[in-house]
Amino acid sequence: MNNYVGNFYTKITLVLSFAFVLLGVSIPSAFGAEDISAIQSITRNIQTVVSFQGAGQVPLSTEEGVELLTGSTGLTVVEIAGGGLHTLAILSDGTLWAWGNGQHGQLGLGNTANALVPTQVGTATNWKSISASNEYSLALQSDGTLWTWGRNNQGQLALGDTSDRLVPTQVGILDTWEYISRGSHHAIALQSDGSLWTWGRGAEGQLGQNSTAGSLEPVQIQPGTTWKSASAGQWSSMGIQDDGTLWGWGACAFGGLGLSTAVQALIPTQIQPGTTWENIFPAANHTLGIQSDGTLWAWGWGPDGQLGLGPTIVQTNTPVSGGAITFQTMSTGWAHTLAIEDDGTLWSWGMGQLGRLGLDSWDNVDMPTQVGTLDTWSSVSPGLSHSLGIQNNGTLWSWGMGLFGATGLGTTADVLTPTLVHAQATANTPAHNATVPHNTNSITITFNRVMHEDFGSVTVSGATVDMTGASWVHGTNTSTLTVPITITASPGSTHTVTAPGLFTTEGGFAARGATAPNAGPGAFPAMNHSFSFTTEGPPLPMQDTLTKTLRLPANTTIPTLAFDFTFTPVQVTMSENPTVSSVAAASVPTISTQTISFNSTSTYTEASGIRTSSQSISLSNLVNALTFPHAGTFVWNIEEVQATPTVTSPSHLDFSQARYEMRVLVDRYLEVRAIELFVRVVDTNTQTVGTKVPVALFTNTYTSATTLSVQKVVTGSFANENLDFNFTLTLTNPTLGGTIGNITANVVDINTPNTTLRTVPITVGTNTFVLSHNERLVIPNLPTGTTFSITEAAATEYTASAVITIGGTVQGTPPTYQNPLPNTALTTGTYTIATSGTNSANFTNAHQFTPPTGLSIANAPYILGVLAVVALVLLAATRKRKTIESLPIV
Repeated sequence: MNNYVGNFYTKITLVLSFAFVLLGVSIPSAFGAEDISAIQSITRNIQTVVSFQGAGQVPLSTEEGVELLTGSTGLTVVEIAGGGLHTLAILSDGTLWAWGNGQHGQLGLGNTANALVPTQVGTATNWKSISASNEYSLALQSDGTLWTWGRNNQGQLALGDTSDRLVPTQVGILDTWEYISRGSHHAIALQSDGSLWTWGRGAEGQLGQNSTAGSLEPVQIQPGTTWKSASAGQWSSMGIQDDGTLWGWGACAFGGLGLSTAVQALIPTQIQPGTTWENIFPAANHTLGIQSDGTLWAWGWGPDGQLGLGPTIVQTNTPVSGGAITFQTMSTGWAHTLAIEDDGTLWSWGMGQLGRLGLDSWDNVDMPTQVGTLDTWSSVSPGLSHSLGIQNNGTLWSWGMGLFGATGLGTTADVLTPTLVHAQATANTPAHNATVPHNTNSITITFNRVMHEDFGSVTVSGATVDMTGASWVHGTNTSTLTVPITITASPGSTHTVTAPGLFTTEGGFAARGATAPNAGPGAFPAMNHSFSFTTEGPPLPMQDTLTKTLRLPANTTIPTLAFDFTFTPVQVTMSENPTVSSVAAASVPTISTQTISFNSTSTYTEASGIRTSSQSISLSNLVNALTFPHAGTFVWNIEEVQATPTVTSPSHLDFSQARYEMRVLVDRYLEVRAIELFVRVVDTNTQTVGTKVPVALFTNTYTSATTLSVQKVVTGSFANENLDFNFTLTLTNPTLGGTIGNITANVVDINTPNTTLRTVPITVGTNTFVLSHNERLVIPNLPTGTTFSITEAAATEYTASAVITIGGTVQGTPPTYQNPLPNTALTTGTYTIATSGTNSANFTNAHQFTPPTGLSIANAPYILGVLAVVALVLLAATRKRKTIESLPIV
């Protein structure tokens, strides 16, 4: 009995709603929670057949029609929100668009007119999120400001009055709004501090202010409480606080609040105390929620299966568990729910009338049921009586009621299973798609949709176009446009054909801002459609190359290395709609392994401590030398052989991990028309193609190690050969490859270098050591490119000099560094060690000059003392002699 009553109620409501729509009467929103997922990239190209008319023209092959390149604005739809009879959307450039019913200004276009095609709302480019009710709209900008427009009879615009607004109007001056959700005539919003605010109609207690009064401005719900999320139902509200507790307030008919009572709640009242929640999805008279343990719960009225709890539970005042789930996303409509599992499969349950469940019937379903077998769904959005879904490849699918063209399939018929929505009818062929006679006098474009004729002008670069002579031929599902042209450019030139956004005649798609008669509601962003063709003449230039780049640390000698590259024939899928494959691998011509070599004579550039040397192979030369069996797209995987060449320790070679796919388009004349390279991503399961690139670039890094020695010699008379001289060595890791580890350096005697006198620990940074006469410090295994500088401390009575040798070449004029004064420290500049040849710093300390007496000038005070004593003795002796000589002779 309950099922019968529920179905009867539902159908009567649906009929009345449609009648209201036809009469232009406003109806309450029948949507549930604000949980419409953003729809990404709904633009999708349509397969076309393009031909050229002229003398001796041969029809294009199927392979030549394969889509390789397309022209577009590059814009996508990043968020969409459906109201009662109007729609809002934000594009990837931040612009806001609206279309549909504008009776109360809910489109924001400055008037109350309807818009049949997407029309931009103002000029702002910073729209962040949107929410659409039945007769009003809400939006946030990226600066955190809140904007509203449309009907305001219950204060639902939060602007302090009940006057409608025809354009977006800012609510207050706050810039801390983060989330918005609309009910039928009230709204709810979160600020960045976690506070929850509401406004509009309050007759059912949906404002949570402990009264049934409405509010013309935002009022806070339970100040001091912080909320994680909130959502407005039709006449109620629900929210989850930071601690995960679930609260509801407002109308409680049929148990929709889950409070075990049918009495409305005027303030937030906890639902099922002792539980914590992650998500909540209130609808019209039922609610779904997910607890933090991943279980799904339902409550309220579900006569058509919308609770998803099986046939025995059609109404419950308290939450009932539906068991554990693995849904990654879910969204509720008026009486049905769509969800996507973690594995990408699509599930639905609830009212099946008009095919909204996508299960190929009108039957209701009271348990989650898989829709089809695809596992590539990414987002869903249920409407009143139809449904939308997005797949991973960005395609848009729809099913359910087709009234007013709701499914976007160009028909008013109901659709019972997910059906691909072609969001754009596009003239679409590959670049270098055809070589045509230079006297070609027209182009013919066949679309696989019925097109509207009043779309603007086609332009062709290097040619004149006669749009007055253009003609259309319309079929049941196709349209063909023929445009006369006169080619003015020289033979062999490439011509680009460009057309504005095109649209169909019934329920189809319109160019952005188009105002043609009978245009459908429009899908956007519109694309400027373009393709290219080339006239017979000189061959097309092919610039694609394979390049090997070898990177080495500064001062590294390029070794003799040879790198091999393989070309493996493969067959790949060229497009998704329709599915077209490249030529079978067995028919792809063989390209032999190619080799690129480097040696010590290879040229290089050096910057920032890194040497770079590059060699290239012309892929055009390789491809043009092949013999192709027929027209088509031929594909090879290009890889570098990882096992060769080998290098011996301490040298090291890092191989490139790059992988590429090369596609070659061959026309019906067996001539190469295009070469394209794509980055190839390889994982454990499959091969995917990434970015298109002009060059197949492979980069390897070669590093090696070498030795640095520091030597000490002293010279000069009276030099102390046992004196220790103190040194500070500063080492810095090379810019590219290799790091200085913990090295044990040996001190040896210059005359007996195979005998270690002692060891010295060396590492990156500052190192200290001592050397005496004829000693040499030998530091092994330093990565090539290491930089060093050395300081010798001041030594009493010695002058210092140093000769620096890098890679066997003495730096500067010997001695490289010399101090003219004794007792002074000597510091070298900074040098980078080289791969081969000697890397050394030889220090010579000369003792001060010694007079011929053999006594050091440094002992002058003592020498003068001795000389003074000798002089006194001699003087005394002289006087004594004179005294003796003065005595009389006896």
